[in-house]
Amino acid sequence: MTPNGFPKSRTALALAVLVPLGVLGDAIWIRLAGTPPLQGLDDRWNTLVGGPADGVRWQLAQLLNRLGGEPGLALLAIAVVALLIAKRWRSAVFACAAVAATSLVVDVVKRVGERPRPLDVMVDTGSWAFPSGHAARMAAFVVIVAVVWIPARHLKTWWPIAVFLTVLMMGARTWQHAHWLTDTIAGAAAGWAVAALVWFACTPLLDRERADREAVDAPVTTDAGGPGALRSAGYPKHAAAEVPDVHARPHARPRAAGAVARPGGLPAAAVPAAGPVPRPTGTTRRRRPSTACPSPRSSSASSARATPSASSASSSG
Repeated sequence: MTPNGFPKSRTALALAVLVPLGVLGDAIWIRLAGTPPLQGLDDRWNTLVGGPADGVRWQLAQLLNRLGGEPGLALLAIAVVALLIAKRWRSAVFACAAVAATSLVVDVVKRVGERPRPLDVMVDTGSWAFPSGHAARMAAFVVIVAVVWIPARHLKTWWPIAVFLTVLMMGARTWQHAHWLTDTIAGAAAGWAVAALVWFACTPLLDRERADREAVDAPVTTDAGGPGALRSAGYPKHAAAEVPDVHARPHARPRAAGAVARPGGLPAAAVPAAGPVPRPTGTTRRRRPSTACPSPRSSSASSARATPSASSASSSG
């Protein structure tokens, strides 16, 4: 498993820079104006959500409330230790940096805005309302999971799940009247943007870890430069020729004369010597009529037979 690279789109980086600035601008507005620009929307939403402190929805909200606090940080520490055991210290550095940067930005914006929480809050709280720290940490958490643990081919499946978890945390905080609706929206946006900025800043570390792990996991293949030369992504060329060929037969026969060497050093079947092409079986050779001149021996025999005839003809005359 290797960390994923930061998106190549410039839009993602631009949003990661502009969103925290926008949240900080909203905090300054709240501090100067005294009344948030969308307070009417927050009031209407606050009257719609919430209910008795029992039932399944309340228990789910309580679970998410605890995960956004100290128990959630304990789980993060366990995850960091697991990364260190897996020799992925660069991913562990990224996870810790993303959570620390998110908490720092949220605390600074809270001190700038100083927005009070709803009057009918149903759980214990300890700081200002804007933005929501729980929503910010959940958004940062899903980004960390996407970078460190989710394979690249499954990211399209993970992002809808990440959005669902973040919205679930936002609903839990407003269900318990611990935050206004705009608090959770600003917290989720800030958490995502800060984690994305840390992701971009840690790109050299994560790229180095990805390259190292891909080199270790790369399969070893037979090199075509000669017999017994193996090459892996983690070894240089000059060292590959010194590695013995594990696929060679221990008692190989010597190469026959006329054998052709294939790539990889293994001899192919010997090439037969040049000679006449063998005739297929079952065929009859047709004899061609001879047009050659008679031999000298046959000429002398025929002349010897013709001599007595000539002598008898002369005697009779």
